Amino acid sequence: MRFEVGDSGVGIAADRLAQLFKPFEQANASTTRQYGGTGLGLAITAGLAKLMGGDTGVRSTPGAGSTFWFSASLPDQAPAGAIPHEPPMHCATCSGATPAHGCLLVDDDLFNREVGAEFAAQSPVAGGHRHRWF
Repeated sequence: MRFEVGDSGVGIAADRLAQLFKPFEQANASTTRQYGGTGLGLAITAGLAKLMGGDTGVRSTPGAGSTFWFSASLPDQAPAGAIPHEPPMHCATCSGATPAHGCLLVDDDLFNREVGAEFAAQSPVAGGHRHRWF
């Protein structure tokens, strides 16, 4: 299975792409860089993908954005002795129906989570309403 995340940001120069998946490396390593971080996220992602029999990569065009991806070899079914699957949560505003699609939004910034929730509420998957999960 392959997962991709893309943006329309500043992009990354081709000569910096190979460094991105190394620990503590960033596209812009100067002390005056605009974006923060330690340079560990992509290295951790690459390690996890490798443990799952997959790989990681990036396509980028300066001035046009980047697309990061990872792949993983996932089993068709859980191995014997695996933790049983929990039943899905139901949306309180969907009359007990479980949505056909799901989205996991993870961000440590409350504002970003609120913006993401607003976008999700307007998506066709959400049916045009905000979901409250219980």
